[in-house]
Amino acid sequence: MKKITFAIALLTLGLQAQTFPGPYCDVEELNPFFVEEILTVDFADASIENSDYSTLVDETATIANVALDETYTLTLTGNTYGPFDANIVAFIDWNQNDILDDEGEVYELGLLSNTDGADGVSVALDITVPTDAVLGETRIRITKTYTDDGTDINPPSTAVVDPCGIVFNPFGQETEPGYGQALDFTLDVG
Repeated sequence: MKKITFAIALLTLGLQAQTFPGPYCDVEELNPFFVEEILTVDFADASIENSDYSTLVDETATIANVALDETYTLTLTGNTYGPFDANIVAFIDWNQNDILDDEGEVYELGLLSNTDGADGVSVALDITVPTDAVLGETRIRITKTYTDDGTDINPPSTAVVDPCGIVFNPFGQETEPGYGQALDFTLDVG
């Protein structure tokens, strides 16, 4: 009986460990009024149209197929809800160590500004798959975080580049939950 109980406990722990976003860090849930959605993502042969208003969107069933030493354009649209800026960052776990912000795994796409997501405004960045990337499926997370770096406010409220949070630093004081969203999908490096 003890062996069966132990086996069930291990199975339960294993199933819990594999729930989304595991094995990667979660993103602290935002107040629903703070979610400013990522609307579309295009990368390699994958296209995502997002209508989920969660803080962290699970699109891991969407797989983008990429090859070593090839370059692909990552393009994103989103809603800034007025004349505001959002910092867009992609985190790709090329070495598959379950950490999203190792050196060489962080890609700042730039600012998405003053857009409702349907007006053709987007940000894009060419990303080359490293020649030493581990083959197989891995995670990509995109964050969209409010920032006012591009304004005359001094000091600015800077978006914090963090794969585990939608946070910003208002007026250089301390980090606070920000406005934005995160979205995860899968890359298959072949």
